Order: sequence, then C-alpha cells, then structure tokens
Amino acid sequence: MPSTSKAGTLKVGEDLAITPGQVVDRDDFAELLQYTPVTPRVRG
Repeated sequence: MPSTSKAGTLKVGEDLAITPGQVVDRDDFAELLQYTPVTPRVRG
C-alpha cells in the first residue's frame, strides 16, 4: 500500500486516531465519514 510516511513513525493516540465510524456517502471524488465518539468529552 502506498504511504507518505515511513512505517513505525506514527503513533496511535498522538499522530493517528482509531475511531469507529462508517461511510455515509461516497462518490468518485470523496467519501463522507461519520465517526462515533469513544470518550465522554469530544474535542471540537
């Protein structure tokens, strides 16, 4: 899979987020994602 960063350089919780979600709309140009909060407080 192509990547813009070297393997092992990104850390979950610091550089990456792993959040449950789903694709709610998709076309040839973009995807609209809806994420589910996993903590009581969400940073906006």
